[in-house]
Amino acid sequence: MPDLATLQKAMKAEILGAGPEPVIGLAVNGHGLDPHARLRIHANTLRLGLIDTLMDRYPACRAFVGDEYWRAVARAYVRAHPPHSAVLNDYGAGMGDFLTDFTPTQSLPYLADLARLEWLIHDIQNRAGDAEARLTSAHPVFDLWRAASGHIAPEAVDMGAGGQQVLVAGRSGEVHVELEGDAA
Repeated sequence: MPDLATLQKAMKAEILGAGPEPVIGLAVNGHGLDPHARLRIHANTLRLGLIDTLMDRYPACRAFVGDEYWRAVARAYVRAHPPHSAVLNDYGAGMGDFLTDFTPTQSLPYLADLARLEWLIHDIQNRAGDAEARLTSAHPVFDLWRAASGHIAPEAVDMGAGGQQVLVAGRSGEVHVELEGDAA
């Protein structure tokens, strides 16, 4: 029987998709199911939970590309970036960088910065005390976020207007998203 640390590493590797770990067969009672098949149930549950987290965490991105497309993006992100922490609140921080390099979103260059803005909002919402962060984008990301949030009509966004700098500030328990000006 393997020691606990070895078993935990093997379970993590198998659940996160690294492939069958031989030690699992020695330690997991499948109760009629192959032990690896039993762990795939947990792996599937984890993947679906992470995808749902990304669906909820990035509503503006989802609004612009649609639920089906965003779910496919989230699925690809989960495959490429398994969680490194047990804190689900931290998951998805790298979505903006992922979208920059993700071939299917290359025709949507604003999407990466929109995801970065949504992450900043999420991050500031979850910090204790007052905090602020800025995002400078080559795209009208503030207007895109406002359109996705229902504050302005999507057709009011001028994609040719250039970039914007956005301030996300948490003050007294509330998050404020403000346009600071055009990006230089």
